[in-house]
Amino acid sequence: MAKNQQLGIFWSRNTFHFVETERNTITKLFSSPFQLLYDITSSAQKETPEALNLVSIIQKALRDQQITSSEVNFALPAQDIIFRTFIIPWMQSSEVKGVVEFEVSKYIPFKLDDLSYAYDTIPITDNRRKKMRVLFVAIRKTVIENYCRILERAGLQVNIVEPSFMSLIRALIFKKLLPGNKTVAVIEADHLSGRIIIVEKNVPQFVREFQLSLPKTQGTQTPDSLQARLFNEIRISLDYYRRQAAHSNVEKIFVLENESHVNFDRNLEEYISIPTTLLNVNSMLNTSRNTDSGALSAFGVCLRDTVAKNVNFDLSYKETAGEKIEGAAGARTNYTEVAITAFVCLCIIFFVFKFKGNQKVSFQKQIKSLTEKIGRYEFTTAEMLHQQTQEINNKLNGYKEIPAATPVSTFLALVPKELPEGVWLNSFAVKCPLVRMPEGSRQKIDLNFNGYSYSADANQQVLLINTFVQNLRTNQVLSGFFKNIELVSVSRQNLQGYPVTAFLINCK
Repeated sequence: MAKNQQLGIFWSRNTFHFVETERNTITKLFSSPFQLLYDITSSAQKETPEALNLVSIIQKALRDQQITSSEVNFALPAQDIIFRTFIIPWMQSSEVKGVVEFEVSKYIPFKLDDLSYAYDTIPITDNRRKKMRVLFVAIRKTVIENYCRILERAGLQVNIVEPSFMSLIRALIFKKLLPGNKTVAVIEADHLSGRIIIVEKNVPQFVREFQLSLPKTQGTQTPDSLQARLFNEIRISLDYYRRQAAHSNVEKIFVLENESHVNFDRNLEEYISIPTTLLNVNSMLNTSRNTDSGALSAFGVCLRDTVAKNVNFDLSYKETAGEKIEGAAGARTNYTEVAITAFVCLCIIFFVFKFKGNQKVSFQKQIKSLTEKIGRYEFTTAEMLHQQTQEINNKLNGYKEIPAATPVSTFLALVPKELPEGVWLNSFAVKCPLVRMPEGSRQKIDLNFNGYSYSADANQQVLLINTFVQNLRTNQVLSGFFKNIELVSVSRQNLQGYPVTAFLINCK
């Protein structure tokens, strides 16, 4: 593929989006819908009828549009991407990899050996302390191999692989629509699902996908009910982000659309009290085709070498033949320049070692020795060291007051035995003061249980929750310790397409 010509593809739930560019200008934009009976990425077989059908669809689309490019930049669908952000202390670059891999293992349910992953760090300051914000993206190797295998069977050589939300952000930056000095939210949605991407200084900080379609048992979904569900999911996402990132507030919302929605931006702005702007995808791509934001992702991945971003992620699962050929070609050329450069360098090295060698080596040894001694405290002031010492002493004094044992483990072993069939716990919280109690006095402990109940009969769900509360109250150990065991709240919810009842129980 010519350097100034790029081919990008975004593989959505049921559509291939293709964009070909010439010097960052779209020359061809087209899409090919398809239907799958099952998730193609979950199959371990290489040659399934579904996979062969997808190969044929891609080949036909490229042939009909007379696409001759053999290399492709691939934007991965966000539903297959694992995206996490977290903060670690500032440290030497050589230490970051091990710390990141250790932290990530606590947040994801997969072994790192089973993932193709990448990460980047952004230096931040928190309470006058230097820290690092880590952005981690990953995808299971089996999934990305299935994607790339189909593309390669269609005659395409996969060059770059990145999450589609990174491609989308790049396209919006290229169109000069994202304010680089603000925290904004970008919303994509159709009648089935939606996605919110929160971006700070052109860097994604939070990505969440949510379902909008109702189960068939709940009847036909109207435009008003769809809008209400979308607004509620946006509010839930913003509330969650505020809790996770107290330092940052979303200042503006951009909603991507492919058709006009009357008063949509005004209604959303009134609902969440954040300025909202609608962005028409067709206008941004200068096309009369009725396309969606998937085409923007296909366009954005074509701009990988053009738009400079604070972070870039390449999840390519193997080195491509094109990279090997390009590297070999570069090695065969420029022999004259290499020889001249080598001669000049040798002359300079000889001069330096002849007149400054001993002095330079001495200085290097001193710098190395000081650097090893200073380590991670290279940029730490005396005031910061004093503050850290004070904090460590306070923690140490607190640890000395931690009780040797509490009855919490006994309670947590008893609670599951009291669960009726159809009731399960989602999370629990323990509030236990970490101080030693006077001899003979009882430790004060509060327990909160969050969970769900399900029954084919919706009215039976609340009855199951009341049975669980009554079981807790009649348990001799629990009732002997907790004076009050109360059902705080219940609410109807939809969990993976099933109507359930959520509850909160407090024991204190």
